[in-house]
Amino acid sequence: MTVEECNTQETGWLVDNGKSADHFLGGPPSGAGCAAGFKLAGALTGVAVAPATPPTFAMTVTSVMHVQVEPWCVYTLAPKFSLPASSGTESEGSIKSVLDKPASFGSCASTRYLHVRLAVVQASFELPYQGEIVG
Repeated sequence: MTVEECNTQETGWLVDNGKSADHFLGGPPSGAGCAAGFKLAGALTGVAVAPATPPTFAMTVTSVMHVQVEPWCVYTLAPKFSLPASSGTESEGSIKSVLDKPASFGSCASTRYLHVRLAVVQASFELPYQGEIVG
């Protein structure tokens, strides 16, 4: 997952396959790397992948993610957000985030749109899952 100028990855598990939506659970993050002026804290807790207008799929992400932007304005992504439909488990979009006032310093906007890119990758091939609608 990339949020603004930060990258993080987690090991996850496919927990529900072949239903109306596939569900992946996230594991602990293996660390975030950020460009100067950014910090990222938190983790994905799950991703649901469901058919959209064929042949595309929509991902709904459940997370607890905080992005810190100099001069240390802390923004919290919504605990559940959707990304635009795509042909597989790779998508990106702008997600509205809300300022965490008690954790922030300096002059900060009350909301900020953060660019988010997410890819659910099959570890053995290091490629995003491609969808297949059965039925």
